[in-house]
Amino acid sequence: MDSQLLELIRNVQSADAGTRKHAEEALEKASNSDVDRYMMTLISVGQETNIPTELKQSALLLLKKSILKSWNIGFSDFQEPPASPNVKANVRQGLFDLIGSRERKVRSVCALLLSKIASVEFPDEWPDLIDRLVGLIQAGVPVQVHGALTVMKELLRESIAEKEFYTYGETIISTLFGVASNENYSWVARGTAVECFSSCVQFFLMADDTQQEMIESFAEKAIAQWCDLFATVLKQPLQSPGCASLISCKLEILSCIKDMEAAFAKFVSVQLVSLFSSVWEDLCTLETYYCDYFVGDNAPAIEPYQEEDQDLLADCSVDALIISELAFFGLCLESGNRRIVNEFTSDTQLIRRFVTMFIKLGQLPNETPMGDENVNEFVTEETGLSIDHTVRSELANVICLLNNDHLPIALYEQIEMVFNENPVEESAILLKESCFYLFGQVITGGTRTFPDLPQNVVDGMIRYTFNSQQSPNIMLQARAIILGSFLCTSFENGITQDVKHRYLEDAMRLGVQSPSPIVRVGCLIAINKIQSIVHDSLKPHQETLFSIVASMVDIAADDTPAFLVEVLLFVVRLDFSVSARSKEIVQLLFTLASKDTSNIELTTETTSVFEDIVENATELGIYSDVCANTLPTLVSGLETIKNWEYNSDLMLSIGLIGALVDKGPTPLPTEVIDHVLEPLYQILVNASDVQILQAASETFTFLVSHASEQLRMWRGTEVNGQELVLNVASRLLDPSCEDSATINSGNLISTIISKFNQDLGSLLPRLLEATTRRLYTAENLLLVESLVSVFSELVLQSPSGVVDILWEIDVDGVHGLQIVLSKWLSTFDILRGYEQIRKNIIALQQLYLLDDDCIKSVIVDGDIQNPQHDIIITRSRARERKCLLLKPHTKLYYSSLLVTRAPRAPRVRLTDAVFGEAELRFLLLFLEKEDVHSLNLSFLAHSEEDWVQVYGEPFDERVTNMSLVTYTKVPAHVKIVKLFIKELSSMPFDTQDAQQAIRGIEAQQGEDDEWEDIEPAGSNPLSGLGQDVMNFLNDDAMNNENRRHLDSETHSLIITWFKQITETNLSDINSIYHNELTNEERNVLLKYSNVN
Repeated sequence: MDSQLLELIRNVQSADAGTRKHAEEALEKASNSDVDRYMMTLISVGQETNIPTELKQSALLLLKKSILKSWNIGFSDFQEPPASPNVKANVRQGLFDLIGSRERKVRSVCALLLSKIASVEFPDEWPDLIDRLVGLIQAGVPVQVHGALTVMKELLRESIAEKEFYTYGETIISTLFGVASNENYSWVARGTAVECFSSCVQFFLMADDTQQEMIESFAEKAIAQWCDLFATVLKQPLQSPGCASLISCKLEILSCIKDMEAAFAKFVSVQLVSLFSSVWEDLCTLETYYCDYFVGDNAPAIEPYQEEDQDLLADCSVDALIISELAFFGLCLESGNRRIVNEFTSDTQLIRRFVTMFIKLGQLPNETPMGDENVNEFVTEETGLSIDHTVRSELANVICLLNNDHLPIALYEQIEMVFNENPVEESAILLKESCFYLFGQVITGGTRTFPDLPQNVVDGMIRYTFNSQQSPNIMLQARAIILGSFLCTSFENGITQDVKHRYLEDAMRLGVQSPSPIVRVGCLIAINKIQSIVHDSLKPHQETLFSIVASMVDIAADDTPAFLVEVLLFVVRLDFSVSARSKEIVQLLFTLASKDTSNIELTTETTSVFEDIVENATELGIYSDVCANTLPTLVSGLETIKNWEYNSDLMLSIGLIGALVDKGPTPLPTEVIDHVLEPLYQILVNASDVQILQAASETFTFLVSHASEQLRMWRGTEVNGQELVLNVASRLLDPSCEDSATINSGNLISTIISKFNQDLGSLLPRLLEATTRRLYTAENLLLVESLVSVFSELVLQSPSGVVDILWEIDVDGVHGLQIVLSKWLSTFDILRGYEQIRKNIIALQQLYLLDDDCIKSVIVDGDIQNPQHDIIITRSRARERKCLLLKPHTKLYYSSLLVTRAPRAPRVRLTDAVFGEAELRFLLLFLEKEDVHSLNLSFLAHSEEDWVQVYGEPFDERVTNMSLVTYTKVPAHVKIVKLFIKELSSMPFDTQDAQQAIRGIEAQQGEDDEWEDIEPAGSNPLSGLGQDVMNFLNDDAMNNENRRHLDSETHSLIITWFKQITETNLSDINSIYHNELTNEERNVLLKYSNVN
């Protein structure tokens, strides 16, 4: 062994930065000078018995880096020269020997390295790899078996392709079962075998149609065999809470069952009863361990049961197993298995045992602090924002799924027993708090309600909660207050008004008097819950509620500020005359928002509250009071900008100023202009950040709209008001600004023309020319839509005047009318909002009615032509023809319609070449959701740059199996006719239509992040959306304003227009009918007009 190299490996781990850097440089030099010697030295270090494990692990990790660099051209980091064949063979054998090491860290790294090598060598250069692994698993000693299983796990995850798996799969699975069912192997090895089988299940899902019958037949037998084994292992009792290896195996089994159920639900369903029985039996034994070791302040420490448990204790604990077993309960209940559901419906003894166990498991664990320092975590949990999987969260899920008529009564009986056996307030605090928590989940979780719950149950829970509100324990007190609000809303008719008001009065009193933040926030949660049913009684308490919220501000963090703003929203609305005049209330709102200005939910809620205050202040005539209370703070926020760069405080201030201006009166008070105009102007002409320019331009547009008279009279040191406005417009229309930054520029230009029309004079044509030039280079769909709206608004006023102006504009040899109509007509399909669609339709009708030769001379894209298939497209041909490259079924993470959140996302054009009419309209609706991920879409790359951006690799000189997409060319007036016919043929697309469109689409869930394979011809590109689609369409955020379809008035407008032009044969509509329309288009036009 090279002693110098060994010393360098040791120095790589040095705490001294200089020593470490020198060692890294020397190792890099050694690798470059003689890669064969370097690799052999590293593998020999790993094989030495008298070298510390950490040093071996470091050497093997360095070997990994060397393999990626010098092994095979298949690795992206590969550099010449490669390692010699003899060295490769020696390294492979050395790694194979080391996977039998007793040192887990060494074994794991070697397995990873073998998998990496296999990814570029198997099967062509390493055809016997699987046979060697299977042989080692079947005949090796235990540590070799475990090592070989670790390699197999990595191979199945990363390296083996479907083709190879279908060749070796049956042998692999039978070998894995041999290990998993053999009691002579350790629980860790058996668990690894289960984990490998779980990966095999994923391969079953990849089978194509020709293999499906064979795979299903094999899967049915395999799943039955494995489930029998799983049922046996799952009920194997733990000898100690420190049996981490057995817990690890059970966790792998439960995870595998979930994978199997997702892939082959019909095969797993017949096995669920026996599996459920085993898990129930195991959970009953785990209950004692959980209560003894995880609940209470004096719980003993958990010691490893065997040596192999030591490294697993942190992740494989009793509570982790309980969480997974409860999740399995949820899976069984969601599956609708009748035998399981019926047993819990009919067997009252089982339900009582179930409830007793759940109350014990629902106790707060000792690792959860119950003091006031935990108030922010408490808010996150109680507002349903926690993403942590805990025993409690899984209990809540199972209870919501199980909810039946027997459950709340059984739970109440157990609650009676707990409280009667522990009448002293200080006793059994955790059990009592768990009772309240679970009863709250029963009556509020899921979709079930219990209006006919016996009155004695309701009265009993009222009595227990009132008594517990006096408890000295803050968690029980807070829980009682919150449950009281749940009772009021869930049993509104069974609870008297006196009781409701007593809950309200108690919450108010404790909210003011309690020194505990948890109790105070519990009071706010309760009041927020019941405010709709005691609204009339809350108005006198407005100031009190403000004071309770204010008492929480200093300690509010994480999700608490957003919750407090949510409370403020309803408190402010109690009496706007008080809210608008109160400087303290507005300051409280700003203080909460400033807690985390990067939190979108928080800033949105804050803006919503502020808009309500301003709007009502305007109506009440006290707008100036709001301005006096807020302008100094808001303007100071504008001054936080440094070097004109983004910061979240600035964004909040710009947004709130926008609300102050937009919801204010017209004209605005002079002090608003004096405070806001100059700072906002400086930001707009100097900043380049996309988000800042978006927000500032929107606010500036509001300012122009509400203060045009003041701007006419305004005089600055360098420019007057009109010049200032035009300077901002010029900046936003500058092509050097990113498209995404200027998406509000069209709205600003329209507002300027509307408010300053008489003042513009000769500047109007120049302004329109600048707008046309910007439209010419615009690619972002929102920017195009915004700029087109400028011309559509003007056409409504003077269609011929707009045509004349545009005809005179020249942009790089293209006249303005060509630019505007091309962009306008190509984006008409994706306009949103009834009013926007209606205005555009009327504007385009006006242009057609001109019967103008200039319009007729404009040639635009017509219908998509059938693509030519299997054309080899070279780089030069793609540039020459400026064609579209179509790759079906690609995973796309952002759409250009989401450009305000993803300004640099790849541009996507959605056309009927990819989607049918209904599917296209649905897709455009779906993309409005802000958190779109992993949608199965087709991507149309417009350029080589788009290709690189999306696929992350250079554009190939010869790209095969692509489709060349082209369009027919038609005059603009013909395109208008085609678009309107298309509108008439489109049915309104609502939730019912979505259900029909989705019906028949087979949902295929996929979690990998690689590009999807090209689908067979005729496959539906919307495959995979499943229930998420309907969840989205039912989302409150999806309002009618954004739905892309015609209302009856606009529908009639088009029909009337068609009748008008066909009666007079305007622009030779008869010739268009016979020569330019498809058969389908002719049928629609014939149905609605007098064409002949």
